[in-house]
Amino acid sequence: SNPRRSTALRLAESRHRANTRTLYRSLAGATTFVVQDPDPHAPDGGRVLGVRIDVCGAASPAYPHGGSEEEMGTGAISNGDGAQAGAGTRAPGLATPHYLLFRRTTSNPTSSSALTLHKHTLPPSIPLAALLRKYLPQLSAADTAKPAPPQDLARLVAALRHTLAAQHLRLAALSALAADASAAGTGMGVERVEYDASGSGRDVRLRWTGGGTGVLKLSGHGAVEG
Repeated sequence: SNPRRSTALRLAESRHRANTRTLYRSLAGATTFVVQDPDPHAPDGGRVLGVRIDVCGAASPAYPHGGSEEEMGTGAISNGDGAQAGAGTRAPGLATPHYLLFRRTTSNPTSSSALTLHKHTLPPSIPLAALLRKYLPQLSAADTAKPAPPQDLARLVAALRHTLAAQHLRLAALSALAADASAAGTGMGVERVEYDASGSGRDVRLRWTGGGTGVLKLSGHGAVEG
């Protein structure tokens, strides 16, 4: 009956739900969900298995206390670009999640659990096709009478998350290097750092202040290969 206590209880419950979502996403790294395709002619009755992959993003402004549930539940989970304005210390957040949608393979009569990728939001720099061939192989149209090859969705998701995390860390390190070079002026001897921010972050050019160019080739784990 006390409005102030009711408000406090509502905010505490909202914070608890937001914390639970954040813990699942940051500690599990990958979560699954089931959705229904509204298309009445969709295969397998429209049943779709979704996988959400999360990786830790670059530092982003921490959200102030006392926000709404939407602010705490989605805004506090940073997309890594620091778009949320506000005072406070900088804390690591979660990058924009990536999604994969799977359907059961209806063209394979020998297996009722074989999956095929329906849609995804992964960037082109991720070697998705190679990982699918390795962990989620499919029968060709001419081999439908053969037993289905073994699939391992858990290892596929783990490999994808590992690749995404390595790429995100490379891009975050290059972004910090570019910022340091810009802030130092001529002190570092580097005029600017060039790389494709939407790519894999493995090809880097350093423009020296004297007019020369240094080219770096990075490995998947960030080591300098050449």
